[in-house]
Amino acid sequence: MGACYSISAKFKIKDEKKFIGLSNSYIEEKERLGVRFADKVNRSTFKGILETIFTQQEAQFKKTGELYQYHSDFDTCYSWESIMYDFLIAVAPSLKDNSSLYISLDNDEYTLIVQGGNVV
Repeated sequence: MGACYSISAKFKIKDEKKFIGLSNSYIEEKERLGVRFADKVNRSTFKGILETIFTQQEAQFKKTGELYQYHSDFDTCYSWESIMYDFLIAVAPSLKDNSSLYISLDNDEYTLIVQGGNVV
């Protein structure tokens, strides 16, 4: 049995090239360990990275000025929570303060915030 996730990412990017580089390094490391991500996703774009980590099923993506917003509801294994958390830690140095990731999992929810290049 899997977990039902609802995620909302609100990211402001300091450096998009750095974000994409850190993201791809993280994804490649996890793939070497056997994690399977979405196929046929363009991982050279910000949106493509988010589709890779947060699934591309029925996702909503919006860019307003420097704010990127991404929302997705999906079912996957319970361990995917750690993939999302570790991803945010990996890319935090490329995000501006107050970037956030809201995760709702079955009957639990929390928000991760980036401050000073770290997740708090």
